[in-house]
Amino acid sequence: MVTTEPTHQQLGLDSPHGPIVADLLLPIRRFGAPSPHSQPAVILAMGVKTSERDRLILLSFAPDPGPTGVRRAWPRREALDAGVSLPEEPGTFVAGVRYLEGVDQVDKERISVLGFSVGASIALVAASDPSIAERVHAVIFFGGYYDILSFLVSLATQSIVVDGQGSPGIRMMTRQDTSARSSRTRWPTTCSRSSRRGHAGGGRAHL
Repeated sequence: MVTTEPTHQQLGLDSPHGPIVADLLLPIRRFGAPSPHSQPAVILAMGVKTSERDRLILLSFAPDPGPTGVRRAWPRREALDAGVSLPEEPGTFVAGVRYLEGVDQVDKERISVLGFSVGASIALVAASDPSIAERVHAVIFFGGYYDILSFLVSLATQSIVVDGQGSPGIRMMTRQDTSARSSRTRWPTTCSRSSRRGHAGGGRAHL
């Protein structure tokens, strides 16, 4: 291994909809230093308030365990960080991308956004913002919602739709569930810059 535990910085950012807090994790190499503006980075987009348990998971999340590692930032509204039940704003992730563009180690052409659940939907909106749309490397859309109505229905009924079928009662999948569905597992939808511009694309993103 040529890396150690990443440095962890807590940041305060400004946005039109209010203050943002962010965690920035930067891998440290044991030997030497990466060339300026040479490393990939990813924005983690949650979209809702996060439990303490999930915070620990996010902060230990590493998209690439390779020798250089991926620089990662987790921005969210200050109110969400305080536990208030509010929706996230696309501007939060726009501000996160702009901040990463100014980090010395980060390659501006290799900043991706990874969204989970409702955060995936908000991240997709953020990535279409004209101020960053041409520079976002990829959007990884994991379990997002088509529209706000479907999200609210899912939240109110505690149900989800899997392969077009309603599944009442959200629960953790068992090992048997995983085995039964392994043949129809789907990769998260990935939008690269080339596919957004009308070229054939798809598959998994290379950060």
